[in-house]
Amino acid sequence: MTNLSGNVGPLPTIGNGGRPGAVLLPQFVVGGGWASEIVMVNTGTVNLTVRVDLFNGNGSPLSATFNGQTASSFTNLSIPAGGVLTLAPRDQNGDDDF
Repeated sequence: MTNLSGNVGPLPTIGNGGRPGAVLLPQFVVGGGWASEIVMVNTGTVNLTVRVDLFNGNGSPLSATFNGQTASSFTNLSIPAGGVLTLAPRDQNGDDDF
């Protein structure tokens, strides 16, 4: 796994949400013709289990629909060794191209 913290300097924390190894993305959008995707890459040789939590600007949970699931916390996401996992809004056909 690549540790991004050494490349971008100190990362911000939100209340108790900043756990060791956490990476915080400062901006995120879904709606108004715009949609963010979160793409995670496992460069390791073993499967990786990750968690993605979404927050509003005030630190409260933010719900969004990714890969057909609506939540503010996406837990137990599995990324196979050498694999990629994309969380994206999807249309009724499962397409993430907006």
